[in-house]
This record gives sequence, C-alpha cells and structure tokens, in this order.
Amino acid sequence: MFNNIAFRFLTSQSLVGAIPFLMLPIYTKKFSPEEYGAYGLSIVIISIFSGIGNMGLSVIFERNFHEYKLEYEKINYLFSIVFFVCCVLFIIWGISFFLVENILRLLNLESLDHKLISMGMLALFLKSIQDYFLLFFKQNKEFKNYIKLKYIESIGSNIFTVILIFLYDLRIVSLFYGIVLVSIINVIWASFILFSRLKKNNLQFINLFPSIRLSLPLTPRIFFGVINTKFDKYLLGILNTISGVGVYEVAQRIGNVVFLLQTSLENVFGPTIYSKMFNENKQESSLADYLTPFFYATTGFAFLICLFTQEIYIVFLPIEYNSGVRVTMILCLLYATYFFGKIPQLLFAKKTYLISAITLINIFLNITLNLMLISNYGIEGAAVATFISGIISGGISFYYSQKFTPINWDYTQLFLIIFHLFLSILIIFYLNAISLDYIYLLLIKTLLIVGYLLIGVYYKINLKLTY
Repeated sequence: MFNNIAFRFLTSQSLVGAIPFLMLPIYTKKFSPEEYGAYGLSIVIISIFSGIGNMGLSVIFERNFHEYKLEYEKINYLFSIVFFVCCVLFIIWGISFFLVENILRLLNLESLDHKLISMGMLALFLKSIQDYFLLFFKQNKEFKNYIKLKYIESIGSNIFTVILIFLYDLRIVSLFYGIVLVSIINVIWASFILFSRLKKNNLQFINLFPSIRLSLPLTPRIFFGVINTKFDKYLLGILNTISGVGVYEVAQRIGNVVFLLQTSLENVFGPTIYSKMFNENKQESSLADYLTPFFYATTGFAFLICLFTQEIYIVFLPIEYNSGVRVTMILCLLYATYFFGKIPQLLFAKKTYLISAITLINIFLNITLNLMLISNYGIEGAAVATFISGIISGGISFYYSQKFTPINWDYTQLFLIIFHLFLSILIIFYLNAISLDYIYLLLIKTLLIVGYLLIGVYYKINLKLTY
C-alpha cells in the first residue's frame, strides 16, 4: 500500500509517463523508421549543447534547495539560476543557428534537416528551463503544482503535435513544435505563481558563484554523459542505417517506460532522501528500509515489461519496428539497475570529481564496445554494448557510493531480486528463440511472476511507499 500523497503522486506521474508510450502507435504509423532515425540523431546533437549550457546546475539546485529555509530565498535562488541558464542557452542557440551546417558536416551527418536541428535545439532548451520549475515544486513537495506542469507538458505537447500532423501535415519536426509551445506556457504559468508568493519581498538575484563552483566539475560528467547515452545512436547512424537508428529510438522509448517509473518513484523518495541525509541523526539502516520497497517495485515493473515486450510490439507497433524486441528487453534490464544511480550518495558527499571520473570510464567502455559490436550485430550490438558498459560503471559507482555515504542494504535480498530478473529474461530469450507454443510460454511467464512475488513475501517487503 502507498500512503495517500505518495499514491496520488505516483499514479499521476505514471499516467503522465504513459502518454508518450500510448502515442507511439500513432507516431510509428505516421513516421517511418528513417524519420525516427533523423529525430533520434538530432537529439544526440542537441543534448550535447543542452548539457553544456546547463552546466550541471539542475543537480546542484536540488542539492542546495534545503539549505535555504525561507520560501522567498528558495524562489530567489530558483530565478537566479533560471536567468543565468537562459542567458547561456540562448547564446549557444544563437551561435549554433549560424553554424549548424558546419556542425553537421563535422559529424558526418549532412543528411539531417537543418530546420529539424534548429527547432529541436530551441525545444529542448526551453524544456530544460521549464524543468527547473519542476525541480522547485518537487523539492518543495508541492504535489498539485508539479503534476499540473507535468500534465500540461505531456498532454499538451502531444495534442499540439497531433494537430500539426493531421491538420497541417507536418512531419517529424512537429514533435519539437509541441515541446516549444508547452514549455513556454509552463514557464510563464509557474513564474506567475512564484512571483505572487514574493509579496513584499523583492526579487533578488543570489550570488551563484558557490553553486557554479560546485557544478563545474559536473559539467564534464553531464557533457560526456550525454555522449555516453546518445553515442550508440550516432554510431548506428554512421556504421549502420538511419532506419536502424529509428528502430533503436522506438525500442529505447519503450524501455524508457521503466526509467520514467523510476523517475516517478524518485520524485516520491527524492526529497525525503535529501532530508534524511542532511539530518545529522539519520540512521543508515532506515534509509535501506525506506528504499528497498521502491527498488522492489521498480524492478518488478521492469520485469513485467521485459516479459511482455514481444506482445507490446505485436499489438502496438507496425511490423517494420519488430526487430527492436530484444533491444527493448536488454535496455529494460539495464534501466532496472539504474535505481541506485537515483540515490545521490556521491553528490551528498561532494564527490563531484569522482562522479565525472566514473562517467568517463563508462564512456570509454561504451564507445569501445559499440565500435566492436555495431558493425557485426547492428542495433542489438548497440544495446549489448550499452548494457555491459552500464553494468560495469554502475557497479563502480555503487561501490564508491557505499564507501562515502553508506546505506545498510541487505545484499542477499538485492542479489536475489536482480538474479531472478536476469535469469527470467534469459529464459524468455531462449524460449522465443525456439518458438515455443504461446500457451506454454504464457504459463512459464506466469510462474516467473509468481516467483518474483514470492521473493517479496519471503522478505516481507511492504510497499508502503511514503512521500
């Protein structure tokens, strides 16, 4: 069971996260794998510039939020960061607008539409500005305002996109137009709410030098982190085909449902974790007891997506995307382990240089493995390379997180949950390969689900997720 606030927060977040997934049948019927490939490659380029422009300040904003006790101080801190980031991002956008052709030539991606890149850059820059307001409402535990912004973002952008597609016959760029319109609406609305709270207190810009000094070591991590998470698509575009990038993009979007649920859960436990970490009287074991049900829930969801990936493809997507089934399953396994990366142990310990170092290790592994596997195995090779590098770097990060900000996990319990997940998916891989009759396959999947539930019963994992 959830407490009332956590239940409403999580269900609302899950609904918001499900909308893009539910729109995939419409978009995949309208847009070919080649168009989705161009869209995915454009995001690779745009995300690099967005990561540089934000300079890691979103992470520092979350960390420092609770150091300000009065609400008007928190609002001033928010607007100080937003103003600074706006200036940096729009300077980058203005420069890149004139250099986009040279950038594409340098990256050997001349086939991409320049307008798609420019509009996409504007869209993601505006969205990153909007996300600071979401962080404010999340850290301030303002459930209603946070969810309103998320509803407007998710529902509004998809409504605008559908209108542009079917009434004006716009192509893949319509996905970016929807983000631009909704981000502007959300920023204006959230700014109005927060300005009204200042009352007699004037808006004052806070000295951001301490925040920037703390965030700068994170900038390489975020910059290279973007390269790390997007480089597989870039290599697919160079070594494989644009349509292969499109299939991979859609496969990743389905797998991202797991990551979106993790983010929803993080929005429930995140503020509490920071509060506990800043509490000098915190008990390490209480953090483990608090977080274990979240881990069990998110891993269970990833488990279900992996088990029924093939059914999702058959029911929702055109046949030309079916080669992404195993890609989605592999990525779901990886995303399940990302839960531990949602716990800011190294950031709390101010080990930002270590975070960047681990990210660089991950990038090296990811690039090396992608170069080795994509040429021979295409999109599945890219997924395997991402999986292996993610598991290794995640293990390193977990080790140092426990060293500097220890949490008293029950390691046997964690191992059994992860082992059951991995073993089950290996079984499904094998059964799909031998084309087992679906009735027997469904029976085995049911038994695997029962096995996972029994682990929760044995360890008395109580899903009382609290906000």
